[in-house]
Amino acid sequence: MEFEIRTVRTVAQGRKELVREREQRLYGLDARGLRPVHEWTGGFERFWNESFDRLDTYVQDLKQTRQEE
Repeated sequence: MEFEIRTVRTVAQGRKELVREREQRLYGLDARGLRPVHEWTGGFERFWNESFDRLDTYVQDLKQTRQEE
């Protein structure tokens, strides 16, 4: 999120100039607090990866069986 700051500065010949400067805020995340969530969802990830691997094997077997017929 950026915030606009308006400043007036005096330039040569005594003119005043409106200058827009931006203040930028950078945020970070301490991911250590997410470790329990990551570990909990890891079980689901393993389950679905194994399920899709079995499904892929089944589909490949079906394709091979149909080609042999």
